[in-house]
Amino acid sequence: MNVAYLDMARGLDVAALISLGVLGLLGLIVGSLVKVKNNTTGQDEQSGLGGVEALVLVVVGGFLARTFIWLLLLPLNDVKSGAVVLGHFFFLIPAVIDDFIAIGGPRVLTSPEGLLFLATVIGAFTAMMDGVWRIHDWKGLGWLSFPLDMTWGLAGVNYGLLLHLVNFAWANHATETRHNGHRYQSGFRLKPTFAFTQGSVMSNLSDNPGTDLYRHEMTHVWQNRMFGPFYTLNYIGWMIFWLIPGLIAGATSKTATGASVGPGKGAERWCYFNCPWEVWGYAVQGQDRKAWGSELIWSAVPVIIAAIFVFGGITALCIVLYGLQL
Repeated sequence: MNVAYLDMARGLDVAALISLGVLGLLGLIVGSLVKVKNNTTGQDEQSGLGGVEALVLVVVGGFLARTFIWLLLLPLNDVKSGAVVLGHFFFLIPAVIDDFIAIGGPRVLTSPEGLLFLATVIGAFTAMMDGVWRIHDWKGLGWLSFPLDMTWGLAGVNYGLLLHLVNFAWANHATETRHNGHRYQSGFRLKPTFAFTQGSVMSNLSDNPGTDLYRHEMTHVWQNRMFGPFYTLNYIGWMIFWLIPGLIAGATSKTATGASVGPGKGAERWCYFNCPWEVWGYAVQGQDRKAWGSELIWSAVPVIIAAIFVFGGITALCIVLYGLQL
């Protein structure tokens, strides 16, 4: 255990404290003004209790996220080097930005102090949005979904934060409560008719809770909570691994009519439709993936075999990289 680092990180830095205060106050105000659907009457209503919930979750969420990263930093032999590894596991976009910053100077976002600040702010902001929209079911899975989002699920949650920022002014957040996830009825998407999910945030999803597509997207929400950074890194790694082979396969494959499948569709089918996380989601949805074209879309058995090698390799690499820091 790195005792010196334990002493240094025992308190909250000033910037993190200010962030908690600002987000807590914002949550208290906005949460009291936002209208959500009453689960009993079905009517939209607003209540000061929403603001109180947001305020409490900001404090709890910020401390949970910070403590989680702090605990991962404690056993590291070289805290500065280990912080870089952890940064790429849990905060990939800020970490990549910091890689460029480090070219001309010291690391900022993936320093130990930077990681603790990121965890505090991302946890607090996510918790604020959770409280404002009352997403967690405190009579059921909310006691599991909230702490998972603030700890093991941080890798996907920081992408969910970006979705909130992109969507908040125009994407029409749904008003249903206590379903353990956010749903924007429009918003950011990669294809017009496809939903897009990161962390606990589902974007461009007009389907209500209980529908097939909603179950698909909620599967991704829980995949992130269960598998944490391994879900995010394996998803990205799968797409990178199969991108060029998919382009080649699409360019050289023919449809039943003799037309070329096309490089773009080949890459889409191997990188997306054959991705094990998506195969799982489509299975829950009850949707046949081959509805988008039978060429180059594998059945479940080849997907599982490929996942063993690709996911196994990426996961093993992550474990080794962290283990080398101990």
